[in-house]
Amino acid sequence: MAAVKGTYNTDYTSNPRKLPVSNIWGGNVKVAYDEYEASALDAASTISGPVVPKGARIWDIHVLADDLGTSTGTIAVGDQDSADRYIAAYAAGSATFKSLLKDGKIAAVGYETTEETTITLTTATAAISGTIKILVFYTYE
Repeated sequence: MAAVKGTYNTDYTSNPRKLPVSNIWGGNVKVAYDEYEASALDAASTISGPVVPKGARIWDIHVLADDLGTSTGTIAVGDQDSADRYIAAYAAGSATFKSLLKDGKIAAVGYETTEETTITLTTATAAISGTIKILVFYTYE
């Protein structure tokens, strides 16, 4: 059986000690929130949501939606550079709750933004109607 250390634990316990940056260890979590009321929003539309600052580390994203009135419509969660950076397209036909930590891409957990970043929702396949809410949990120091 092995005893190993994570990357930042290794830094923290080294001699001399190297402290991880505060947006990784000890940072204050912030929440950015937005909502949108869709009314027959066309497929291939983009909803611009919360904006997070350059250097923010994204820890979780929650997307909640009503039944959006389609059996085939999808939503992906990303940003201005990648439409599905955080959560790949998922069926939006019934009331849904998606989370980066549960449903997202592993590379997106702890992702550090390189510029001011708008979190986006991109629709596909069919028009949607209903309430969509998004919460972005991040650290920024």
